Amino acid sequence: MDRKYAILLIAVLAVTLHFCLIQRQGLWVDEISSLARATGHSLEHPASGANPAEGDYQETSSAHEPEYWRRYLQHDSPPSSVSRLIRGIFLSDTNPPLYYILLHCWTRICGTGDVSLRLFSVLCSLICIPLMWSLGRQTAGFHGGVLAALFFALAPIGIYYSIEGRMYSLLWLELLAATWCTIRLQTQGWKPLTALCCILAGSAALLTHYYAVFVWPVLLLWGTARPGVASRRSFLWIGLITLALVLPWYALVPESFARWRVTGEWLRQPSSLKTILIAPFQLCRRMISPMVLGPHQLLLDLLIGIAVIGTLVTAVKHKLFLKTWSSELWIWLWILFACAGPSIQDLLLQTSASTERRYGLQGFPAVQLFLAMGMTRMKPYLRRVLLVALLTGYSSGIWALFYAPVREQRNFRELGAQLTSWFQPGDVLIVHSIPQGVLATARYVNAPLPIAAWTGQLSRRKVPDDIERFAAGKKRIALLKIHDLDEDAPEEIWLRQHRKLLGHQKGKGFELLVFGR
Repeated sequence: MDRKYAILLIAVLAVTLHFCLIQRQGLWVDEISSLARATGHSLEHPASGANPAEGDYQETSSAHEPEYWRRYLQHDSPPSSVSRLIRGIFLSDTNPPLYYILLHCWTRICGTGDVSLRLFSVLCSLICIPLMWSLGRQTAGFHGGVLAALFFALAPIGIYYSIEGRMYSLLWLELLAATWCTIRLQTQGWKPLTALCCILAGSAALLTHYYAVFVWPVLLLWGTARPGVASRRSFLWIGLITLALVLPWYALVPESFARWRVTGEWLRQPSSLKTILIAPFQLCRRMISPMVLGPHQLLLDLLIGIAVIGTLVTAVKHKLFLKTWSSELWIWLWILFACAGPSIQDLLLQTSASTERRYGLQGFPAVQLFLAMGMTRMKPYLRRVLLVALLTGYSSGIWALFYAPVREQRNFRELGAQLTSWFQPGDVLIVHSIPQGVLATARYVNAPLPIAAWTGQLSRRKVPDDIERFAAGKKRIALLKIHDLDEDAPEEIWLRQHRKLLGHQKGKGFELLVFGR
């Protein structure tokens, strides 16, 4: 392959895959959260603290048509200020504010549609490809750069999360940029512009996702221990300035995390010691998993496992990644702390973060770099065999992204189309869900169907008063229970006792009941 066209072909392939997949499914609840935060709305505050003038979500006493609920996912006129954005994030979210601020600017220009929201993540992911190529080339030559860029572009989990309206691809970009700047300083010495970019990239990562704290300090330690042409003092200054930039927000974190939230309890389920100890290996495996459901999962895992084991054996045989504070060792440390970090959190705070795939994503670029660097040290015939095995697993995972029901349990677009076709004048829909579920449902209902929100965690609804008011004069009442975090539904009991059940549909993660007179 001509060196001039290798990275271009990989970029074209990545663009094609992303744009073919970006519209495949509707938004899910976390993406709804992103859009609400970016447009200046708070969703998860206590009901008693809601301030409509500040754009806070409010569970009203009446049912409203979808357009009423969709306003929480649109920019106000005039658009909200940055201070209002930060207020909403402080009240409702458990992530730093930078992603939402950047998304606010992006959606004001590009709009708040599904594709517009996700394009920001896609753009960040595509910018990562030349950085992966550059890092791979600096540590393992031309072939290392090509493989690093190729693995990043084709890894199913990377595609899956880079077409999601969340902050993960932005975090990859920031961590890769910080690593690239650090290596640049080590090899070329102190340059003010490079140092400034290193500070900004590190600060941005820490203000994008809290799990950057598992990676950035190790990067700083690596730069200080192996300064190269630069001095140790320069890296210490970079670290101090970065901390000074993020400290104003991190000083507010304890107060923010102490606030009550609608979904605040979902991770507060202690994990067993066995789960905590196994979780880092599980998270690492998921960074290369084909994400295929069904009988082919084991075969594809086996193919990818062969490639990974071959890479590990080569690394040990040639004593790669083990030189004191070398670039290769940094990749080991990046993977180790990224995957072990959530387990450390679970151990200290009695949570279950390490069981969630996305909480290991800060290690995704490092895993792909590791595979690329290891394969370049193999004998050519072995490299080809393992490369075929790895790419076969990745290709099958991409195929699954096109055809498998990736988020079947939260397919709000299909539910919205079903409710639209079901609607007749005189109907009402009660959505028993968290606020994000109510807004996601309303986003995809294209009919003047009155929607009543019933969020049990807010403790505002009363039976029989509220359910009698919603049902009064209605021919049919639909109750949709979706993403309710197992909250009790007393309104269902009342409906079963006082109305006739006309239909019942139950799927993965949702239940739809239709009642008549």
